[in-house]
Amino acid sequence: NHPDWAEAERRKAASLPAPDCKADASGECAFAAGRYESLPSRSAESSAEQIFWIARSHAALASRAFDNLRALPETADQLQLIADILASQQRFSPAADALQRALEVRAGDPNLERRLAELLFLARRIDEARPLLERFQRTDPRDARWPAMLGRLLTDEQEYDQALPLLEKALTLPNPPDSVPADLGRAYLALGNPAEAVEHLQAASRRDADGSIHYQLAQAYQRLGMRDEAREALTQYRALESRSRREAAASAALEITPPE
Repeated sequence: NHPDWAEAERRKAASLPAPDCKADASGECAFAAGRYESLPSRSAESSAEQIFWIARSHAALASRAFDNLRALPETADQLQLIADILASQQRFSPAADALQRALEVRAGDPNLERRLAELLFLARRIDEARPLLERFQRTDPRDARWPAMLGRLLTDEQEYDQALPLLEKALTLPNPPDSVPADLGRAYLALGNPAEAVEHLQAASRRDADGSIHYQLAQAYQRLGMRDEAREALTQYRALESRSRREAAASAALEITPPE
C-alpha cells in the first residue's frame, strides 16, 4: 500500500545495467523472457541469486494458474481454495468473504458453513459469527470447537456468566482447543473465583507466549494471599513479556521501509 515507494524502487531498478544473457546462469534472463519452467529446481548448490529467480518463477507460474482460474466461471471449490489461501496468510476477513460467495454458489453446504463460522470468529466479526457458533454448538454437541469459540467470544465481550458453562463443557469433550484453560481462568478470575482460576491458568501457563497468562495467574495468587507464588508468576510474566517484545522488534526490523 505504498505505490510511491514502489515507483521509487522501480526507477532504481531501471537504472541498473541489463544482465549479459549470453553468460547469465542465475535465471534472470529466463525469468525476463517468461521461460519460468526452464529454471532448475533448488538444490544444495544453488546460490542466493539462483534461489531468488527460482522463487520468482514459481510465483509467476502460480499467478498464471490463478489467472486461468479467474477466467473460468466462479465455482464453490475455487472460492474455497481462495479462502484457504487467504486464511493461511491470516487474512481472515477476506477469507470469510470468499467463503460467503462459495455458499452463494453451493447453498447449504454444511462443511462450508462450519468453515465460515470459524473464519468469522477468527476475523472477530462477532455479530456474524455468534449466531453460527450458537447454531453449531447446538447441532454438534460432541465437537469441542463450538463451545470453545463461543465461550472465547463471550469472554472477550465480558459476558463471563454465559461463557463459563460453555468453556467448562468444551473441556469435557474430546480434543478441546488449547485456548480453553486460559479462557476459563480469565472468566473465573473476572467472576471473583481466584481458586478455580489458578487451576486453569496453571494448566494454560505452559503455552504462555507473551506473559499474559502468568500476569493473570499472579493476580489470582495475590487474591488468595499466596504472595510467594504471585511473585514468581510476576517474574515469569516479565521474562516472557520481555522476550515477546524482543521478538516483535526483530520482526519489525524485517519490515519493508521507505526507499533511500
